[in-house]
Amino acid sequence: MLKGQQFGPQGGRLSLDVTFSPIDRQFETTLSRILSKLEDWTRNASDNPTETRKAFNNCETFVNRLHNELDKIHDTNGIKAYGARNLDPRVRSSFYAIVHHDNAPDERISSTGGKSGGALQELTSFVYGAALIYLLGGDLTARPTYTTLFLDEALIKADGRYTKRALAVLPRLGFQIIVSAPESKTAEILNVANRAYVAYKDPSTGNSYLQELDSETITQDETQPTTAPAKPTTEA
Repeated sequence: MLKGQQFGPQGGRLSLDVTFSPIDRQFETTLSRILSKLEDWTRNASDNPTETRKAFNNCETFVNRLHNELDKIHDTNGIKAYGARNLDPRVRSSFYAIVHHDNAPDERISSTGGKSGGALQELTSFVYGAALIYLLGGDLTARPTYTTLFLDEALIKADGRYTKRALAVLPRLGFQIIVSAPESKTAEILNVANRAYVAYKDPSTGNSYLQELDSETITQDETQPTTAPAKPTTEA
């Protein structure tokens, strides 16, 4: 998916990798044993009340362990702490990226610490662009079946250089991008956008409307600024 795509200020080649730690061996062994016993019960003794009670009594210890794992998941301020290590692969996974350069050593990105907002935005664009191709296209090579993405203030922390690079990623991966951004980010986005619209609100009626932004509109806005403009919406 990322073949031929340039990443970073030096135009490197980006590869994304995920590693998974194995499930606890004892957990896996116990789960296999329980499933085997339940399969035997289903085939041979599901109509026998005594054997049914015995089969489910044998599962009690393991079911309690499942409850203990699930109790480690906590939702605090809308953010879930996934603690069920053997049940949720996200707990056992780690993500990293490698940037390959022709004339410089490869760069490994295993943590977002120390990266600027713009650098992280470019990396994020590659990550979710690749993920959406995989989910919407059905495999690693097909184009997405639905290609319009709406980004709500996704680039407000990136500087102009990174904004342009981040916005250029998704169209190259096959997506049409609609970006909603504050007025302060309009200049950078207009450099890579095909069309731009400004949302205005009429204070007298409370109604809002869109006006396409062109050179004539920009000149008019500079000479006669409106008092209550909303954030522009641009299409890349």
